[in-house]
This record gives sequence, structure tokens and C-alpha cells, in this order.
Amino acid sequence: MSDGRLSPLFQPEVRSTASVLHEEPWQGRAHLPSAAVLLLASVLTIGLGFLYVASFLMISDGLPTVTAVIIGVFLIVGIAITTVTSRVVGRVRAIDIALSVAAAALTLLMARSMGVPVIVAASCVAIIIGVMCLPGQAIDANAAGAGYTGAFVGMMSSDVMLNPVWVLGAALIAGVLWSLIGPAVWDGVGGRMGAVAYISASGLYLAADRVGDIRDGVAPPALDGLAHVSVVPIGCAAALVTWALIQRGGLPFVLASGLTSLAVCGVIALTMPHGAPLAAAWFGGTFVGGAGTGRLPNAGWVGLAGLVFGLLTLHFSGPLSGHVGVLGATATIAGLAVGALEWVVLAPAVQRRGARIRARLRGGAAA
Repeated sequence: MSDGRLSPLFQPEVRSTASVLHEEPWQGRAHLPSAAVLLLASVLTIGLGFLYVASFLMISDGLPTVTAVIIGVFLIVGIAITTVTSRVVGRVRAIDIALSVAAAALTLLMARSMGVPVIVAASCVAIIIGVMCLPGQAIDANAAGAGYTGAFVGMMSSDVMLNPVWVLGAALIAGVLWSLIGPAVWDGVGGRMGAVAYISASGLYLAADRVGDIRDGVAPPALDGLAHVSVVPIGCAAALVTWALIQRGGLPFVLASGLTSLAVCGVIALTMPHGAPLAAAWFGGTFVGGAGTGRLPNAGWVGLAGLVFGLLTLHFSGPLSGHVGVLGATATIAGLAVGALEWVVLAPAVQRRGARIRARLRGGAAA
């Protein structure tokens, strides 16, 4: 096998963060993480860590313990890598906050007052925002990300219901956090919008619970058998389709995620009364596909992250089921873990050993 025909896992289209770290510490940036980066990264880490422990390690019907521990170790390494390669934190922008609150309000209106399925509602809002951030249009990519983050906050499922005032408050917090985190902290990692929405909403959940202004709804019926397992390939397919639309078609992430989710999740909503888990798998998979090539460099790594996301989704349970943003947070976990695996695979020592093995195989085939 010639070098031109190697697996895409070993052929980065560009040098990724992981591979560059082996050659040029801190990805060529002259500074270590600032205090602001470390603070915001710590907030994300605590939120993701609590989700991972509560949803995959402390439940009896979750991931096998060995698998959960292995993914958890790679998650920790991925967090370290992405933190040291984060960019300088900027300032809070009014446009980001305004779009986050407006998108949350519109998603709430469509879902609660008009009866639109929450994923379909968020997808419609994403398309509106995505069109607005096309080249030459009104807003930039970071503002669009803030708007999509707000749409996630507005996705109150049937498991957890909050007064709209609480929801809009969470959207305001999400807008502030995304304005700081979006272009800087863990830049290029897919799913961060959902992770920010999850962290912002969790704080408001706690406050609302303290004053007795929160109530549980009726959980949707669970899928069984083959339909349940199908969330794994669905999440992987969504990641690859979204990645291709972004990297090959040039669409902004928000538009690529919104268009495919509206099409796929809309069909599921119309044809499968109990298909919400399948729609969620697709919707969350699109977040994985939003990874930048500086984090997951090609389709092979994105597809692997999509499979990890699907595996995690398949076993997701515990106290955070139904909470806002957990799909995006799970996508972030998958992207970070697979990014760390890429760092190991692309380590110079591993690459040299792989080259020697391939040379022996070619020599044996020639003989």
C-alpha cells in the first residue's frame, strides 16, 4: 500500500492541533493560557465532568465501566490539549447577547405556543440565523453561534419545564458566555454551543428549583431493540454529512446543522410518533460535524467522533436526561476524547513505528 492510499485517519488534510503540538508547542502561539482562558475552561470542564460522571459512570445501566474510564481518560487529555491551544479571550458583545435571547424566545414561541417539535423549532431558528451570517450579510459567525446557543436554551423538553422568564435569563447568560468562549476557548471543538447552553441553563435550573419554580413533565417513550441501537450510526452519519457541507460545500456551521436537522428531524417528527431519540441523535451528531480541521482534521476522525457520540447517546441516562444542551455537551465530550486519541496516534514516535511496520508489510508483499 502506497502512502497515497493510507487510511484517512493517518492523512490529515491540514496539520491539526494535536499534530502541531508535537512539533511546535502551543500551536506556535507565544503565550500560555491566560487567567481568563483558564477560568472559562474550568467552567466548561466542571460542567462536562459533572455530566460525564452523572450520566456515564454513576449509573448501573450506562457504559461498561472500562469503556467509560477509557473515554474519560482521553477526555481529560483532550481538555488539556485544547486549553493550552486556546486563543486570547475578547470582550462581551451586545449583538451576541441580543441574538441569544431573541433566538431562545423564538424557539420557545414555536415549541410551546405553536406546537412545533423542539428540534424542528431550533432548526428553523438556525436556518434564519445561518442565512443572516452568510458572506456579506448582517452578522458574523460568532454572533450566529450565540444565536444558535440561545436556540438550544429555548429547547425546553417535556422532562423539565421552566417559566419563560427563567429561560430568557439562561439565554442572556449563554450569550455572555458564548461571546467570551466562542472565538477563544477550545476553538474549533464541535458541540461547544450546546455545552454553553447546558451550563447556562443548569445554573438557572438550580435557582428555579430553590424557589420552587420548576416542574417535571412526562418523559417521551423510550425506544427498544434495533431502533434504540440505530442512534449510533445516525449520529455518525449526521457528523459526516454536516462536516462535508461545511468543508466541501462552504456552508457556515449553523446553516449546515439547521438545514440537515430540519430535513431529517422534520421527517422523523411527521412519520414516527416516538422517534424523538432518533431525531436527537441526528441533531447532536451535526454538532460533532462542526469541528474545525484544526481539531479533527478529516472525515475519518470526524466519523470516529460521531461513533463515540452515538455510543454515548445510546447509554445516556441519569439525572441530566432531558436537560437543555446535553446533546451539545455530549458532542463536545466525543470531540475532545477523539482529539486526544489523534494526538496519541499522530505522535512522532507512533508515526515512525507505523512507517516501519508499513515498510515491512510492503517488503513482505514484494517478496
